[in-house]
Amino acid sequence: MSGLDVELEDKNAVGGLDRLVTNLGLAAIAVLPTLAAAIATPWKLAPLVAADEPDGQRGMLLTPGAFLPMGLTVVLLLAAMVTTSETVASNGGAIGPGLAVAVAAAAGEGDLWKTLSLIAPIYFLAVSIAVLAQLLRRPAGDWWTMRTSLRAAFYQVGATVCWIILTSAAIDAYRVSTGNSEMGNLLYRLNSIPIFLLTLWVYFWFFRHGASASYRRSAVLALAMLALSAALILGVNWVLGS
Repeated sequence: MSGLDVELEDKNAVGGLDRLVTNLGLAAIAVLPTLAAAIATPWKLAPLVAADEPDGQRGMLLTPGAFLPMGLTVVLLLAAMVTTSETVASNGGAIGPGLAVAVAAAAGEGDLWKTLSLIAPIYFLAVSIAVLAQLLRRPAGDWWTMRTSLRAAFYQVGATVCWIILTSAAIDAYRVSTGNSEMGNLLYRLNSIPIFLLTLWVYFWFFRHGASASYRRSAVLALAMLALSAALILGVNWVLGS
C-alpha cells in the first residue's frame, strides 16, 4: 500500500508540474496580446479590471495581477536580447538596458526571488498610484474602489513601463549603431509624448467602460490620473535626488 501511495504522489507531483509549466507558458504567450490591447484597445481590458478570473486570463488577455509581473519579465528578457555593453553605458536610466540585463541574469540563474525583487519598485509604484487614485473616488463613482484602482494601475503601469523598455531598447540600439547621439536624445524627448498619451488613453477607456462615465467626465478623470501619477513620480525623484 505504501508503494501505491508513493506512486500516486509522484503522479500528482508530475501533474502539478505539468500544469504549472503549461500555465506559465500560456501566460508568457499572452503578454504581447495583452500589451497590444492596453495600447490599442484598452476598452477590452476594462471588464477584467473589476472581474475575477480564476485562471488569470480570459482568452489571450491576462488579468492585471498576472500582466504586471509577467509582462515586465517577458519584455525585459526581450530587451536584454538586443542589449549590449555600449547601450548599457549610454543609458543609465532606472528603467532601461541595465535593468533588462539584471533581470535576464537573475532569470538565467533561476533565481525567482531576485527577479521579482528587481521589478518590485515598479509594483510599489503601481500600488502608490492606486492609493492616490482614491482621491477620485467620489467623481469616479462606486465602481472606483481600492481594488479596482489597483488593478487599473497594474494595467496602466505595466503597459507604460513595457513601452518605455521596448522603445528605449530600440532608441539605444539606433544611437549606438549610428553614433548619432543628438538624434537619439531627440527621439527620447519625443517618446515622452506617447508615454503621457498612453496613460490618458488607458484611464479614459477604463472610466468610460468600467464606470460608464460620459466622454467628458472620462477625459477629466484621465487627466486627473495623469496629474496624480506625474506628481508622485516627480516627488519620488525629488526625494531620491535631495
